Amino acid sequence: MSISTFQYLSYISTVNGDKPRLTQVPFKELERLQLGRWLSDHLVDIRLFLWFKRFQASAHSTLALKVLSTFFFTNFSKLGYPGVAHWTHKWSPFMFDIIVIPVHDVNHWYSCIIMGAQLSVQNHPNKDVIKIVSMDSLGYDRTQTHKSIAKWLQIEFSKSYPDKPEPLIASMGLLVPQQPNFFLLPALTANDQITLCNEEIWRTDLAAHARANFAVQVRHYAHMYEPNIYSTIRCLTFPSFLVRFLDIFTDIAPLFFHPLGFPPGYIDFWLWERTVLEDSKRTDLCLTAKWPCYWLDIYKLQIKLICALRSTSHTLRLTVDPFFLAQLWFTHPSQMQAFLSAFPKSHYLLPTAQFLRIDIPLVVIRSYRNVPYMVTGWPREWLYDLYWYPPPDERTVPYGILECQRLYRHLLCWVSHVMSFDNGLGVGSVLSAHPLPDGYLHMLLISNITKFTSLHISSPIFNADLVAALHHLRNLENLAIHFIVQ
Repeated sequence: MSISTFQYLSYISTVNGDKPRLTQVPFKELERLQLGRWLSDHLVDIRLFLWFKRFQASAHSTLALKVLSTFFFTNFSKLGYPGVAHWTHKWSPFMFDIIVIPVHDVNHWYSCIIMGAQLSVQNHPNKDVIKIVSMDSLGYDRTQTHKSIAKWLQIEFSKSYPDKPEPLIASMGLLVPQQPNFFLLPALTANDQITLCNEEIWRTDLAAHARANFAVQVRHYAHMYEPNIYSTIRCLTFPSFLVRFLDIFTDIAPLFFHPLGFPPGYIDFWLWERTVLEDSKRTDLCLTAKWPCYWLDIYKLQIKLICALRSTSHTLRLTVDPFFLAQLWFTHPSQMQAFLSAFPKSHYLLPTAQFLRIDIPLVVIRSYRNVPYMVTGWPREWLYDLYWYPPPDERTVPYGILECQRLYRHLLCWVSHVMSFDNGLGVGSVLSAHPLPDGYLHMLLISNITKFTSLHISSPIFNADLVAALHHLRNLENLAIHFIVQ
């Protein structure tokens, strides 16, 4: 396996057959997990695999189901039957009740499903009809796709049953929710009662989190084989117990924050009071609202579940602890407040936190703005105030600098044992950084003098604490200091 790829144990049918196999994915595919990027064939295959694995684990007695790789129909369209003839070397489509075929059309994905192929052979010559159903959220006519799949079925039937007449094949497009644009994905809940043509069915608030949760699961696999962390020997092993565990219990996978790049705000614990259509125009709102009480209770309940699982066996605890709460990333004071409420200082899972990043921005004060709190002379005699996107309801009042620093200081006390700290800096049209609590570096470094391995500081001022501590950081492997200049 190349060090530029990671792998996962897939059960999706490919040219190599149906047996579980290690499938390689380039690390560069992870860039497509970001919001606004199109998903590639590799990532759609992983999503199909996760769904299929969950289906198999939850359904003990089901119809014979096969899920084909995203590359199947692409090869058939470009190369004709010779391009996929070897796919069915060890199986036949007439061995299955349902066959799922993902289809890629430019930057859009839809699916075609073959139903009743096995039954048409078993009841022959009663001529049970094979159905080809397409599901396309753009509502396009997929007649040509139906004809292509029917042609493939006819060839496969003539190979397996040369002396029998071909079965009847009917096709249709199944009515599914129609997306209002070319990029939204649906995320329906059990209680949704919305007509299929209503735009509110495309729950953008939930869909964004569904994509983020999927990205977390993908990064679990990638992180196992990341060359900077694991040796080549580890790369050749099968997925760890933790990854196999999360394959089955995907609902709790987002609680494992270790895959880099996801702050806790991506979990859907936010309070919403606007309509879905209003929220769909403000994707930034998910980082500004408070956690409602009932979601916070659910979050704590999930934490208790993980705690109970950790106590069931020593092996599970050893595999879970390095991942649970390993990376903490905060982008708004309400996140820090909610986290401190969910995790009191005595909470025995706090020691699992290893990485801490806090991004709370500032912007230049404008003359026409009324600012209740400000920092004078920070930096270079500029005036700054705390800034973030407006909250979705009036109860999420703006936090002043003093309140923000209080939360910041408490958070540092809670996790003063972390091995890596990043105080964040976002550079846009204006300078943005966060206010520094007095002595925050001293507070952070005092308990990490001998074990600190990573430190990233963005500061507009000379910091005596940092200079005094540097020569004591003997295990430091990564150091970045950015002094902001006007």
